[in-house]
Amino acid sequence: MVVVNSAAYASYEAPNLQNIEFFDSNGTVVPSWLESGNSNMATDTVYWLKLVNGIPADSALTLYMGFASPSSNLFNGVTTSEAPELSPSYGQYDNGVNVFAYYWNFPGPNLPSGWVFSQAASSRGYSVDSGASFYTGSGETNAIYGYYDTPLAAGSYLISTDMQSYAGGNNGEGV
Repeated sequence: MVVVNSAAYASYEAPNLQNIEFFDSNGTVVPSWLESGNSNMATDTVYWLKLVNGIPADSALTLYMGFASPSSNLFNGVTTSEAPELSPSYGQYDNGVNVFAYYWNFPGPNLPSGWVFSQAASSRGYSVDSGASFYTGSGETNAIYGYYDTPLAAGSYLISTDMQSYAGGNNGEGV
């Protein structure tokens, strides 16, 4: 995760940050996913980068943030992209599967194969359409999308309390 003060680079950026990419010292583009703060006026823009080899212990890695012309659109859904709800149409420039080990953007209308919603009370449920919404017993709606890196068993994943920015609440309800 990289947090950038986009407002500091506003003169180089497109209004929605579509002209930014990250690359290494060899000029190889590093896959990136813009999570939030998709404005050149944002002070906390969050990007996730896929470092194939990680950063070895007792070492350093230099990455560069590059700016194409503000009229350029580098979002390509492969190496440079944004969270699904930030695109003009849901998921248009989403490359989360190329950045995270476990990723679903829940385009709808059903949960992905292997996912099961554990319904503890009759007032709880879910819907899947351009993201997933899970309903708690208190009537709250918790819309989610994104990356999940907590494998429980083959084809089974848990949305845990550490995913509150997506799942909200603190029940740790599973799907």
